[in-house]
Amino acid sequence: MISILRINQWLKNVLIFIVMFAANETTAENMLILSIIFVGFSFLVSSTYIFNDLIDIESDRNHPVKKKRPLASGEITKKTAKIMMLILFIFGNFIIYYSNPSVLLYSSLYLFFNVLYTTKLKYVKYLDLINISILFLIRITIGGEAISTKISIPLYLFVFFSSLAVVTGKKFSILGNSEIKNSKVKTFIKNFYSPEELKSILNISFIFSVFTYLYWSIQVKSFQLLNLSSFFILISIISFVLFSNKFRENTFNSNTEEIVVTLINDKKLLIYLMMFGISFFLGNII
Repeated sequence: MISILRINQWLKNVLIFIVMFAANETTAENMLILSIIFVGFSFLVSSTYIFNDLIDIESDRNHPVKKKRPLASGEITKKTAKIMMLILFIFGNFIIYYSNPSVLLYSSLYLFFNVLYTTKLKYVKYLDLINISILFLIRITIGGEAISTKISIPLYLFVFFSSLAVVTGKKFSILGNSEIKNSKVKTFIKNFYSPEELKSILNISFIFSVFTYLYWSIQVKSFQLLNLSSFFILISIISFVLFSNKFRENTFNSNTEEIVVTLINDKKLLIYLMMFGISFFLGNII
C-alpha cells in the first residue's frame, strides 16, 4: 500500500535545496527549515501522484509496468486511495504552514499546475512538456522562498532546460516502448510528436542547459582559473555533460520513461549525477 506514495520520486524534491547551495547559504538553520519543507512538500506531491493514479487508472492497466501500481492492480480501492490522498494533502499543508506560511502560495501553485497537467495539458502538444518543467521551477522557487533567498535567472533557465530534456526523454521512451500498446498517453504522443522532433527538443534542451550553466558559472559565480571553488564548478560542468550524453543514450534505447528508475538501473548515469551534485555543492561552499 505504501508504494502508492511513490516515495522514490521524492528524489526530485531535493531540488528544494539547490538554491541554498547555489547561494552559499548552507547553514544549520536553513538545512532544518528546508528539511521540514521537503517532508511537507513531499506529502503534497504524493497526494498528486494518487490523484494522477485515480484519473489514469484505466490507462495504467494497459501499461506493462504501471499496471502493477496499487490502484491499477486492485491492491487498494479508490475509496482508500482518496482517503490517503486527503490525509497527505492536509498533513503536507500543515507542515509547510508550520515552517513558513509564505511557501503555501508556491506549493498551491504546484498543485494547480499538477492538476491542470493531469486533467488537460497532458494531451496538449508542447504544453505537456512545458508544464512539467514549470513544476521543477516551482520546486526551486519553494526552496528560495523558504529561506528568503533570491534565485538568479541563469539558475532558473538551467533547471528549466534540464527538466525539459528529462521530460522529453520520458515522452520519447514511451513512444519507443513496444510493450506499451493501448495507452492514451502513447496514442497522443504518436499522433502529435515524431521521434525526430522529440530528439531535436531533447538535444537542444541539453545544449541550452549546458550553456546556461556555463553562463551562471562565469557571470554569477565569477569563475576564475587557479581557484579551488572554480575547479569544482569545472568538474560539475564536465559531470553534467557526461550525464547528458548518458541520458541521451538511455533515451534513444527507450529507457528513460521514469528517471528515478533509470538512475537505479544505470550506475554510470547515477555516478555522473552524483559527481555533478557533489562538485556543485563543493564549488559553492568553498
